[in-house]
Amino acid sequence: MWLFPGVFNSDDDKEERGASNNDENDEILAELKKKQAELRALSHQNAIMLRHLHKQAKEELQKQELKKKMAAADSEVRILLAFLHWTLVGFRSKKVSSIIVAVYAVVT
Repeated sequence: MWLFPGVFNSDDDKEERGASNNDENDEILAELKKKQAELRALSHQNAIMLRHLHKQAKEELQKQELKKKMAAADSEVRILLAFLHWTLVGFRSKKVSSIIVAVYAVVT
């Protein structure tokens, strides 16, 4: 309410300030809600990506375990083949049996 031209009543001034504060608060609240929604969406995407990466890591660990087992089996086979080779070389020199030589040829 006007007391004199150009001078506001203190009650009117509080109402105008209250209205502008409410507008500012509404804008801030709206912006906070918008950012919160963005964060929820980002959090959801991160959770999906985390599950995907966890699955890939488990699969990679299984592959590495299989590779270790295959390397160990390959090493055992190589040792057995070397043993068989030197055994057959010994038999050949003694001319024991042509069947053992044929088995060796199939294995190698």
